[in-house]
Amino acid sequence: MSKVKEAKPFGSQGGEVDEGEEIPRLVEQMQREDTEADVHVDEDSDHEDDTLNQVPSQWTNYDHSQLLVNEGETVAWEYSENQIELKDAVQRWSAKCLRKEFRVVKSSPQVYDVKCIRDDCPFKVHAYLGKYDTFWTVSRIEHHTCIIEELESQHRNLTADFVAQHIYSKIVNNPGYEPKAIINSIDDDFQYKISYSKAYRAKQKTLEMRWGTYEASYHNLPCVLNTLCERNPSSYFEIKHFNLPQDPTKRVLQRAFFVLRACINAFQYCRPVICIDGTFLTGRYKGTMLTAIAADGNNQVLPLAFAFVESENGDTGTGF
Repeated sequence: MSKVKEAKPFGSQGGEVDEGEEIPRLVEQMQREDTEADVHVDEDSDHEDDTLNQVPSQWTNYDHSQLLVNEGETVAWEYSENQIELKDAVQRWSAKCLRKEFRVVKSSPQVYDVKCIRDDCPFKVHAYLGKYDTFWTVSRIEHHTCIIEELESQHRNLTADFVAQHIYSKIVNNPGYEPKAIINSIDDDFQYKISYSKAYRAKQKTLEMRWGTYEASYHNLPCVLNTLCERNPSSYFEIKHFNLPQDPTKRVLQRAFFVLRACINAFQYCRPVICIDGTFLTGRYKGTMLTAIAADGNNQVLPLAFAFVESENGDTGTGF
């Protein structure tokens, strides 16, 4: 079996679809969101606070909407070993209760320090994870002395990562939740406006938290098909790839084909005619999924084999 070191997009050519296969509402919504995200220019200053691949290994849907923070100065606040919960608490406290902004001074696996964005304000939060502890402890808090001259319409600590965790349950329960609805939801919960592009990024981060990235899905495809065939003896799969021109050591997934032994056995009871049909993929990298089907004596449709290709054309049809 060929191993794919890096998954890359399918070809740029779109697949042809038969009449009646498109779902207009779904396609129009996805195209509208992509178009609006491209034309909106994000002028936020929160990019330095957004972290990449901040996804727990096993995501649990915690609802932090009712999270309360103790205002006492002598209480040692404790949070689980997951640093995301600590950051979420500090950001929520700053945006919803204090309505003031902070900047991150240090963020490491053992220490988390933040200070007020104003140099003349002593506000500081210090938290640490003990060597043998399974929870974070907030050991020091210096309160704000700066005065809010006027309420700002935006808050720098409402990052895309924070918004993604805040709206997680809404997006998972309704993947069609649009960025404009996210903007309104944040406005209702925090009385701050976020940009369209930040709402769009937050939605994409939420989808990645729940279902993983597109790149990971393509990268794991050979392993999934190999396992599928191991658990179903006499099944078959094939992967076609090519070397990346910029880096010949890396391979690019181009096509994938697989057929299950149960489908092969069932074909002997079907009419000796095979039809091949394709439907477009609506993910980031597009492409087409081809399906070989047959009909049995009761006019019931039987799927025989499947393939993921760059487009529906003569070359991919012949190879299939």
